Amino acid sequence: LNQGDAIGVIIDWTAWLASDTVASASWQSDSGISVSNTTVTSYTTPATLTAGAADGPQRIEVQMTSASGQIRSMAMVVDVVNLFR
Repeated sequence: LNQGDAIGVIIDWTAWLASDTVASASWQSDSGISVSNTTVTSYTTPATLTAGAADGPQRIEVQMTSASGQIRSMAMVVDVVNLFR
């Protein structure tokens, strides 16, 4: 992801949830990338990731809590680059 660019992501928990649903989600990220526009639907946790000024890999994690109280986490790494150096 180029510095300053944003991308929408959707984590789909359908296969893991079965008949359960998403109740809440909490996002954490390294300082070189920000997470905004976080919402929850019955089976997904969408968000917008925006790259900051830091170069290199940036870790993002979302922790989802289901309506029945089960907790599941998923992490990803986004490489932030400056294409105009």
